[in-house]
Amino acid sequence: MPKLHATGLWELIALRAATTPDAPMLIEPDGRRWSFGEFAARAEILSAHLAANGVRVGSIVTWQMPTSVAAMLVSVALARLGARQNPVIHLYGKKELLAILRQNRSSLFIVPARAERDYLALAGAVLDEFPEPPALLAFVPDT
Repeated sequence: MPKLHATGLWELIALRAATTPDAPMLIEPDGRRWSFGEFAARAEILSAHLAANGVRVGSIVTWQMPTSVAAMLVSVALARLGARQNPVIHLYGKKELLAILRQNRSSLFIVPARAERDYLALAGAVLDEFPEPPALLAFVPDT
């Protein structure tokens, strides 16, 4: 058997999806189950979408999402592209986001389109403070 080796998060997910695609990876609170193959395929689709929106190796991307499969998909898709990720605690407000985005100079800011909290409104208020804000992407998981 060949030696199986992964050098990063994306490689680990892709390797597992290739070797055991039907094995369970995640179970959501509502009982929805994700296999490694299904998760990897969805991450590939999101990676292509992010690449079409200008994300490249080394791009600085900030994202703010509650802990969820959607957040995992964003993280893995960004890892797939070699982006530099800056996940932000989902409870942070305008003051904290302003400081973070000013400091890291992200090219893209990703928030969930739908959630219990209105991340889009918060992002809009924060980005209004910038003369040249990062692009905003409202992520809509198709789960």
